[in-house]
Amino acid sequence: PGATMKEVLRILKPGGRCICIAHVVADENSRLRKLQRFLNPAWKRVADGCHLTRDTERTIREAGFAPVEIERFMVRGGPISPHIAGWAAKPAEMSPITGKVL
Repeated sequence: PGATMKEVLRILKPGGRCICIAHVVADENSRLRKLQRFLNPAWKRVADGCHLTRDTERTIREAGFAPVEIERFMVRGGPISPHIAGWAAKPAEMSPITGKVL
């Protein structure tokens, strides 16, 4: 996921946005997170490689997007919650060589 988000950032035009919605790992030390960790190995097999324990919001932020506007919300329906929805932008001025904000 990290390499994928860095590639999305690379191909976006400066100021371009990536719109996202995803289910993500629950809060640290929560009962839901413990359930997600327990179910994750079997879940990946039956849900076509889906991971219950990915922290997609962190992955997006660490890729270098700025600004990032993400809302976190709960959805009923078992271990595939919470969700995030929002967007992340490529900084308007970013070096094409180093990938760092100018």
